[in-house]
Amino acid sequence: SSSAALNLSNTGGGEALHVSGSAVVDGDLTVNGAISNPSFPLMPLAFGYIGSDGNKISGSSNVSSQWHSGDESYRITISGHSYNDYEYVTLVTLMYDSCGNDSAHGAQSDGKLLVDFISLHPDGYFYRSSCPFQFITFKQ
Repeated sequence: SSSAALNLSNTGGGEALHVSGSAVVDGDLTVNGAISNPSFPLMPLAFGYIGSDGNKISGSSNVSSQWHSGDESYRITISGHSYNDYEYVTLVTLMYDSCGNDSAHGAQSDGKLLVDFISLHPDGYFYRSSCPFQFITFKQ
């Protein structure tokens, strides 16, 4: 930013700044872009607010999403990562109680995170539905 007390830029191919050891930030830390290779295991890798139509409303820049009507699921791509059930952990939260969903289900397919919502119909059968949701993904 032009109002920053110190600006670092790099026209080469490497890092603009490398810190070996501890670093302290007094104040807010803003990251424009993905967080790569976090050494702290609780740092989120990706997050987003996804509309019922599958479009990303907001979230990290490394996330894109699509609704697939054929299997009634959302497919979320996390740039630079091949999502699988062994290395990644995702928490999904429905945005509205009125969606009538009894459970959210996460899975993987072709390196993408799949999310679907399953509800119990009053007549006793299960069905899938679309609903806006938020998610956050961590890499173990």
